[in-house]
Amino acid sequence: MNVDVYVEQLRDLSWIALKFIALLLLGYVVSCIIAGLLGRVLRTKALTDTLVKYGAMTTKLWKSITTFLSKYVQWLILVAILTVTKIPIIDTTFAFMVDLLWFIVLTIAGLMVGGFLCKIIKDSLEAIGLEAWLKKYKLADAIGGMSLSSILAGIVKWYIVLVFISTGIEQILPAHPVKGMPALAQFMTDLMVYIPGAILGTLVMIAALLVADFVGDGIKRRKLAFSEAFALVIESIIVFFGAVLALPKFGITDVSVLTDSFKILMVGLSLGLAIAIGLGLKDSISDVGKKYEKQL
Repeated sequence: MNVDVYVEQLRDLSWIALKFIALLLLGYVVSCIIAGLLGRVLRTKALTDTLVKYGAMTTKLWKSITTFLSKYVQWLILVAILTVTKIPIIDTTFAFMVDLLWFIVLTIAGLMVGGFLCKIIKDSLEAIGLEAWLKKYKLADAIGGMSLSSILAGIVKWYIVLVFISTGIEQILPAHPVKGMPALAQFMTDLMVYIPGAILGTLVMIAALLVADFVGDGIKRRKLAFSEAFALVIESIIVFFGAVLALPKFGITDVSVLTDSFKILMVGLSLGLAIAIGLGLKDSISDVGKKYEKQL
């Protein structure tokens, strides 16, 4: 009797294994076909050229994305076919992969929207002559020779991407409270609260650097005595106030160290400037003193 039971169980296991292998082979063939068709559709020249033209993607990035997406869809279809076996772990894996697919799609959409807005903003700023104005007044070197239009457009692009990623994480978390996901979701929430302030702080620092460079160049062009030293002092003051205004936006509320350092720097610059002026005007002061000495 026990032998008959064991034989029956072995027969059932064999049938399940054969069924699983058959589904696995079927799923592999079907998933390869569908993934291949999807890859060809997404990599059509017309679609790629359109995305590149409007700045949504670069050719290399889009190729990488389509390759990854095709592979992911291939595995998703394979797992979907295997759910016929009613194995719990496969059902759970399939549900997670479906939600993860939405996260991937949202991330790709964020890259597209961010890239599109990046191109619009960059082209608009260049069209109104921002870069030409910076070059005219020799302000491009104030931010390390980088394009201000590219910086501002890049900030907008990656903020949009992070918004989409954060939305994707919020979609996954309620259905799949995986260990570590709440911390990741909290991190993204805190990051999205932090970023607007950080962007504002960055803009303040950029503005301070531009103003400091503009004022400093204006002083230097006058070719007055000690104009280089005066320009350095003025530039330092402007950058300092820009840093004091910007740092709280980055979450650094205590700027006492910066204030104390600035005081020390200003005292050093003042003493150095006073000594330099004193030495430079030594002969002139001597001549004036001799003139009044004779009158007395």
